[in-house]
Amino acid sequence: GRKKAIAVAYVMFFAGSVVIAAAGGFPVLMSGRVAQGIGVGIALVVPPVLKAELVPANRRGGLVSIGDVCTNFGILLGYSSGLIFYGVPGAWRYMFALGALPAALLLCLIWSIPESPRWLVRAGKEAKALRVLGAVHDSKLDAATQLAQIKADLAEEARKPPLSWREVLWSSDLTSRRRVWLGLGVAFFSQATGTEAVVYYAASIVQAAGVTDVRHTLLAIMGVGLCKVVFLLIGCSLFDKVGRRPMLLTSAAGLAISLVILAAAASGDSNAALAIGGLCGFMASFSIGFSPLVYVLCSEIFPSAMRARAMSLALFTTRVVAGAISSSFVSVREAATPTGAWLLFLPVALTAFLFVLFLVPETKGVSLEQMPDLFEKKRKGTSTAQASHA
Repeated sequence: GRKKAIAVAYVMFFAGSVVIAAAGGFPVLMSGRVAQGIGVGIALVVPPVLKAELVPANRRGGLVSIGDVCTNFGILLGYSSGLIFYGVPGAWRYMFALGALPAALLLCLIWSIPESPRWLVRAGKEAKALRVLGAVHDSKLDAATQLAQIKADLAEEARKPPLSWREVLWSSDLTSRRRVWLGLGVAFFSQATGTEAVVYYAASIVQAAGVTDVRHTLLAIMGVGLCKVVFLLIGCSLFDKVGRRPMLLTSAAGLAISLVILAAAASGDSNAALAIGGLCGFMASFSIGFSPLVYVLCSEIFPSAMRARAMSLALFTTRVVAGAISSSFVSVREAATPTGAWLLFLPVALTAFLFVLFLVPETKGVSLEQMPDLFEKKRKGTSTAQASHA
């Protein structure tokens, strides 16, 4: 079940934090990091899937994306702990030890939330699935209708042969293939615009712009982190009202403008205000679109039969791209100058805008069971338009 998988993630978080805090050497430290990495991998994939399968379509955008708010609130607490423990001997041990506390709390609380109704139906527990759906839907009729749709969807899946990873990546069904690759595209662009460079090197960006005092640098970074959390909350409140596409388009446009500001700040000395403004603009733009919506869109547009596997591919894509950017950004900045490094991401942000504009459909208010019809209509509409143009 989804809940047990999430519980495993919390166990790995807790164990990794304790091991790192108590580490007496590099091998032990790395073992703790590996445990945390396993926890991160599970926690990035499973909770969005559980929430997408659990909540009604008209509230899915806000509730799925709230996980990203919590993640970034944790990052903000991490920035705060750096300031709180600044100058304390062995401060890093206390910081990692504190990370075990939320993991322990969540491990206790996870059992109080309901299981995915789709998983329950698949496991033959229809009565329990109906109770779960009754708790999250506005009426018993809505819950019964949703249960019938889930059963029909799973029956359709059962008539198909077992899926291989090759079928997930390159499905023989054109609509399913398009849904998977659109999700992977959104996952790619969520990181390819330089997000990890901003997150990991925000302190050095601020210092290069003229802020030399360590405490002032930490305060500036906390301000950037707070900006990110605030705009995540704003985005979460708008996804189910405005829609996914407008927020993604606004996000991509804002990222492009912010990259130009960061490039301008890097071109001269003592541009601290411009640099911090660029950082805040970048984080705000990322937070109202690509940051949370990669989880929302991927969890809802991936075909149900391959949702878990496709989600793991999408999050694997984000981690690979993020790792490539974070590990190469310093070298790129030295080779292309700081201004040039930021401008290299500008075409990516503009391409992301065009990708969303022409390829990503609106999924606001569409149930998971209705997604195949949405994409089938989109595909037929595109084919008809091409035929008319020809």
